[in-house]
Amino acid sequence: MFVYFYLYTSQERTISMRKWTPVPRHVGLYSYDTQKGKRYGIRRGFKNADGKRDEFHPSGFRTWRDADRALKDFESTLAGGHLGPITHRAVTLSKQFESMKKRNLETERWRESTAKGKTYLYNLRLKDAFGDRRLIDISRSDYQAFINKMVIDGYSHNTIKSANSLMQQIMNDAEHLDIIDKNRLKATSIKGGTAPRDVNITRDDFKTWMATAEQDLSRYDFCMVMLLTLGSRREEVLGLQLKSFVREIGPNDQPYYEINYYKARTTGDRTGGALKSDAAYRTNYAITPTLVSLIDDAIEECKKRCTDNARIPNPETFLYLTDKGTPQYISYINEQIFKVISLKTGITARPHMFRHYFATQAMQNGAAESTVMHWLGHSDIKMTASYTRPTKEGALALIKSLQDPLTPDK
Repeated sequence: MFVYFYLYTSQERTISMRKWTPVPRHVGLYSYDTQKGKRYGIRRGFKNADGKRDEFHPSGFRTWRDADRALKDFESTLAGGHLGPITHRAVTLSKQFESMKKRNLETERWRESTAKGKTYLYNLRLKDAFGDRRLIDISRSDYQAFINKMVIDGYSHNTIKSANSLMQQIMNDAEHLDIIDKNRLKATSIKGGTAPRDVNITRDDFKTWMATAEQDLSRYDFCMVMLLTLGSRREEVLGLQLKSFVREIGPNDQPYYEINYYKARTTGDRTGGALKSDAAYRTNYAITPTLVSLIDDAIEECKKRCTDNARIPNPETFLYLTDKGTPQYISYINEQIFKVISLKTGITARPHMFRHYFATQAMQNGAAESTVMHWLGHSDIKMTASYTRPTKEGALALIKSLQDPLTPDK
């Protein structure tokens, strides 16, 4: 059903209504004279989807019956609660994105880091092409052409998927709020795009890379690498604090560490912000003598860097600091460790590859999917796994099974 909608300014309404005459026995209908004869119009006030007063005010009907039918159609639309697509016809993609972001932050569905990531992606991929366009004007054919151009321009399949995912999220949000009648961009075809970077590393390459890292790096930095082999995210390792480590004594008087993740340090949150999801707030364990000893030394080095710079270490102090006693640079792991060792060995490795390596080795060693999921801080691996709960026993059994794959050859 199409209803013509128009809003007059108060000045326009005053001037216009002086010329209009109410049609007897038909509330809301008016007649007025033109050079081509009598015409009819409608004046019907209502509250829009934002709770503000608006006015339905079409004109130009040749008969009062035509105007009456239009008014009845409008009344039906109003009663059915479907006014959003009418009253929000001017909403642009940028306005809808900002509205969605604001609501998700207020309701804590998004963390600040999530909002920053979404904003960066929106500005980079969608804003120039569609930001100023009204939602109702973004056609499926135009959007499909945009996706096809990304493929032709050589973007990776994952990059295109990320951009499309955000666009679908915005349009679905608009549909849910009755701002558009439906998301016409659903099921957009994405065929092509360059393959994503390889995230696999063989066990032999892993051990070669790790042996070189152990030989060339300080124990402080090598401990950082070893913590990444536990499947931790880069921002989680950079966000580790002294309070994150709890030293315990296990069977046979063997010490081990509980490693608790509280903060993540990223380029957008250099002083530490929330972790990626609720599932990321978890406890891992370091049980091998090698890693326990490295953590002991790393904690001592952290405290030394504090005292050398007239600072008093405390539980909130980040484990990894610069020589000046400030939190380590966000780029340090990639630029000063992984890039250097990769160049020397000829084996490409990135922090996130170690996360994939951990998951692969864990599954190959027979660990339960749900246990691996909780260890890595994933929200889910399979939907059914998301309903399980982590246990200390399961986590300890997992890390015990991985002592050999995660320990560099001597």
